[in-house]
This record gives sequence, C-alpha cells and structure tokens, in this order.
Amino acid sequence: MCCSITYNSRSFDLGANYLTPAYKQVLKMAEEVGATLYTEGLGQVYNPFKSQPGQPAYTSIINAVTEGTDLATFLAAVGRFWWERLWLEAIISVPGFAGISQHPELTQPFSQWLAQKDLSCLKTLFEIPITTMGYGYLNEIPTAYALKYMTLETFWTLITYGADLRCGWPKRFTDGFQRFWELVAWGLNVRLNIDIKEIKRGAITRVWLTEQEQILNNIDTREEILEFDYLILACPLTLDVLNTFLDLSPAEKDLFEQIILNPYGLITYLIPDLQMPTPVTNVIPVNAVGNPWFIAQQFADNDLIAFYTRLDSEGKLLKKMFSSKFKTQ
Repeated sequence: MCCSITYNSRSFDLGANYLTPAYKQVLKMAEEVGATLYTEGLGQVYNPFKSQPGQPAYTSIINAVTEGTDLATFLAAVGRFWWERLWLEAIISVPGFAGISQHPELTQPFSQWLAQKDLSCLKTLFEIPITTMGYGYLNEIPTAYALKYMTLETFWTLITYGADLRCGWPKRFTDGFQRFWELVAWGLNVRLNIDIKEIKRGAITRVWLTEQEQILNNIDTREEILEFDYLILACPLTLDVLNTFLDLSPAEKDLFEQIILNPYGLITYLIPDLQMPTPVTNVIPVNAVGNPWFIAQQFADNDLIAFYTRLDSEGKLLKKMFSSKFKTQ
C-alpha cells in the first residue's frame, strides 16, 4: 500500500501518494520524524474521445468537471455539498461506521445520494479522487465511505486544486510514503518479512509466526508465539486470505465471503524524451477498465511514467498489460 522506489536519485510512490490537510495525524508524525513534503504542481485532463483533429484532447480540470453545466450552477452545487457535508460531520466523523445503519440514506451508492441532493453536476469532480484513485465507481461506493474520505479539508483541496489556485495542496513526501513509515518504524518494535502461521483469539490474542533473521551470511529461521491484547488486521478482508491464519466464526466466514476485490494496478514505464506539460494527467471520462485512468510524471527531468488503472477481478488485464510492449506515438 505504501511502496516507494528510487530511480535516478528521485523517489517515486507506487502506492499511497498524496496528502491533504485532513491527514492531521500523518502530518503530525511527519513533523516528529522529520519527513519533508513538497507540492507537486498543477494537473490536467485528457479526454480520449476528443483526440480527433480540431478537438482539443487536453484541458484544465475546471473545464472538464464543469462540462455540461454552467459555472454558476457548479459553484452553487459546491456550496450545497459543503453544507450537507458539514451537517453530516457528527455522523461521519465517529470511528469506523458505528451507527451508520440508523442512516440508510448513507448506505446507498454515492451517485444516488448526489442525485437525491441535486448534486449530480459534481459527479465528474468526485470521480477524480474517488474512482481514478481506486476507491470504486460512484455507483458502487457507499455514500458513507465516500463522505468519510471527502472531509471538508479534502473537498476544499479538491476545489482549489481543480481551479488552479495553487493553494499548496495536495502534497507528496519528498522521499516517498514508504520511507516516511520506515522513519516511524525505527522508533517502534516493527518486524518485517514475518510469516504468520496462525492467530488464536481469546482473552489474549496469540500469534504463531516464523521469522527469518540474517546474521552476516547466515539466515536463521525460528518459530515464535507472541501474545497481544489487541489485534488489528491490515490485509485484504477476504475469506481466502483470512482463512489461512485466523480462527473465523461461521458468522465471520459468511460476512467475509461476501467481500469482492476490484484490483487496482500501477504500471511504470521508462519513456525517454517525454515531457508532460503537468505532473499528472487525469483521464476524463473515466476510461475502460484496463486503460489508463491517471498518468503521472512526477519530475519533468525524469523519464519514469506511472499509469494507474482498475483491473478485472481476476487480474487478467494486468497479465496482458505486462506481456505487451508499451508503445508511444
């Protein structure tokens, strides 16, 4: 989820990348460990359906998200969404989604909620941070999930960034998201490359694991059972994953069997002599699954280009993309 690589002395994020002012705890930790940030710059939009002669395929974000409506209607919808999100803050801001079942209007797809609130003209705007970043189509993602992600700070960043107002957000970690967490980990007891064999829950949670430790040229493999008061799972919550190490109850098995993954992939290519006019390009309308949704060239003097897209559930498109050679025109 937070993978960073170095190419030509520059850090590139292949997972989590952007921060907004809503990342309060992350920004606080970054300051504590000395992880610096930078503002990437402006973005643009590419419309694959306007790549014909006489039709400008590239445009600004604000032009793309207001196409089909007028600016006054769009700004009025921005104000109404701000008010709706402010009014729902007490419900959305609770940890997790406790009590959300008492608000069935927030469990419907986000696109339906936007339509009910007469905010459908904001649909394209929300597709940029939600759909193209891998959270799902607006007719799939529950409203509560979308609104929890779209805090007032994040929404303000989205509006100002889309309008090219150069507000200084969003930001990236100078050395990458992974390196930030590595700085945090140095002050904690974090173990890497652990093979979890089994987890037994009860009054005390017991974790049976094997660990490999390199001592000079020798690799020492040992088994260990650790005891904990709390268990936090940061892994795919699907039955095929959890069933390999966790003692699931019948009710849990029934629940996790219903979870379906929609893989989201990032592929990088070295494309010499290509210089994009802006660091990022959003593809609007959202391209077909398997085609680029978001393209990033973080540094103009670096030829590493990243292509983001959603994949089919079995990853067949990913295998196809890896097996074919990328060609530029």
